[in-house]
Parts: sequence; C-alpha cells; structure tokens
Amino acid sequence: MSAWERQDAKDGRAAAAGLLAGRRVGIGGVRLPDRPAAWTAFDEEVRVARAHGTSLPSFDRPETRLCHRDGRIREAALDEPDPALPLVAIRCADWVPAVRKRARRILGEALAADPARTLTALTPLVLRLGRREQGAWALERFEAALRAEDPVLAPWWRPARPATWWRAERPARTRTGEQPDTVLAWLRWSPDRDTRRFAARITLDRGQLAYANWPGGPPSSRTR
Repeated sequence: MSAWERQDAKDGRAAAAGLLAGRRVGIGGVRLPDRPAAWTAFDEEVRVARAHGTSLPSFDRPETRLCHRDGRIREAALDEPDPALPLVAIRCADWVPAVRKRARRILGEALAADPARTLTALTPLVLRLGRREQGAWALERFEAALRAEDPVLAPWWRPARPATWWRAERPARTRTGEQPDTVLAWLRWSPDRDTRRFAARITLDRGQLAYANWPGGPPSSRTR
C-alpha cells in the first residue's frame, strides 16, 4: 500500500470512528470519490467496531448500517433513500448473496441513469473491488459501459462536446490547460494510477490513440 493509500485508509477509519461516536459530520473526507482505500477502510472499521460489541449511538446512521456485520441490516439499509453509492459498490462484492443482489440492482440502476457521473466517481473503487472474490460483477459492467459506443455513453465520446457538470464541480486541468470533456478523458487524468492505466488500455483498444497520448505521461497532483 502506498503512502497516499495509507493516509486515505487512516482518514476512512477516522471518519468511521467519528460517526460511531455520534458526531454528525457526514462521512467527512471519505466523501471524495477517488479515494477507494478510504471507503474500504471505513467499511472495515464499522464492521470491526460491531464485532467487538461496541455500543455506540450512531449505528443507526445509514452509512454505518450499510457496513454492519449483520447481513440482514446491510440488506435493509440498501432499501433506504439515496444510499451512498461507494458503499453500495462495496456491497456488490458482499459475502451474503441477498445483499449482493440488492446492491447490484441499485448500482446497475445508477449506471443506467447517470453513466458519466457514476463511472467517473466510482471507477477507482470498483477497480479495487474487482480483486475480491465477488468483485468481478461491477468491474465487468463498468468496463462494458466504457467500451460501449451507443447508447449509454454516445454523447460523451464526442471530443467537440463541451464538458458539463464536471467543469463546475471538478476544476482540474491537464498540463496543456485543457479540461477533460469525456468520461475516458477524465479517467485518464485521474489521480489514481490504476484508473489511469485502466482508461488508457480501453482508449488504446478502441483505437483512439490520439487521446491516449500525454506529454511527459499522465500528470497528477496526487499520484498513487
């Protein structure tokens, strides 16, 4: 694990401890979508706390119920409004079949309804989860979506199309001063190394060589 991943995992554990102690602070720094180690550490910290019989005031929070040791509680938490999608992605690799089934339905619906936002936010995490025994499902669907030309990502493949939501929410620029304007372009400039490689491979496989070239290699303010 890299130094950045160790720090992310530390942040994830701290966020879990804060929620379990009753501090109403949301998920704090774990909310950043390109920090998979933070999300997985958050999930593990909540589960360990419950395993130790910890009686804390915030096991009723939606985020903590999604990470509860009891599969019935995790499954029920997935039916609550707007569950945190990174935790839903983790539950797609859950060891309980009923939890996996429900989580996969929710993630599949999110991918169909808003593919660009879902892919850019969750690909780093889904790549990590793909290493788990039950983790291939989400990774296969994300890769299929990124390789599809129509209909799921057709508007985002047009290089001339101006970027929309991520111009306002994600001000990062490349070394040439450009802002990514497609899903794959954004993923190629991800601060997460595995995500950059994943996106570059798909780009090359699609024959989009021009879009896979970066002067000096893909930059990042946080290379992991």
